[in-house]
Amino acid sequence: MTPIRIILLSLLAIWLVLGLAMLVPENSSVRGVRHAEHSAMIQGGDGLVRHGPLLWYGLVFAVLQLLVIVGLLSLGLRSPSRSPCVIPMLTGFLLLLMVFAVIFLSYGAFMTESRIILLGPFPVPTTFMVFGIWAASFYFVFLYVMNFQQLVFSLEDADKFQRLLDDRREVQEDGE
Repeated sequence: MTPIRIILLSLLAIWLVLGLAMLVPENSSVRGVRHAEHSAMIQGGDGLVRHGPLLWYGLVFAVLQLLVIVGLLSLGLRSPSRSPCVIPMLTGFLLLLMVFAVIFLSYGAFMTESRIILLGPFPVPTTFMVFGIWAASFYFVFLYVMNFQQLVFSLEDADKFQRLLDDRREVQEDGE
């Protein structure tokens, strides 16, 4: 399947997931409750009650967003369906997917735990959100930097481009 089809199908699926998520009934604590000591402040209340019904919609939404992002990254590669970049791009997608799955699963567990477990300076889901996503995304930076000539713009492409420029200059000079 070509990257453009993956992108378009993912975007259609995103619309479907968002539409289904909007049909989930709103419970009474979604808008928050008044704080016991500070009446001007509204606090969220029970996270599991508020977010539990929508958590899986969020995970599906994240997976579809990752498909769109990796699909868009693949558009810049040379013939993505036939090139050796399919496995590295799939690896990057799976790496990001694992990070997002850990975020969602740890957030689900975080909502049910009575005590907060810290990983580094933050609770576990926040730590993976802050540090895990950019670290996993760095894989694509590494992939592009180390394989730019093979996957994106080779020396042969540079030579062809230079010949096109030279031909165009000759045509322009002949026309003047």
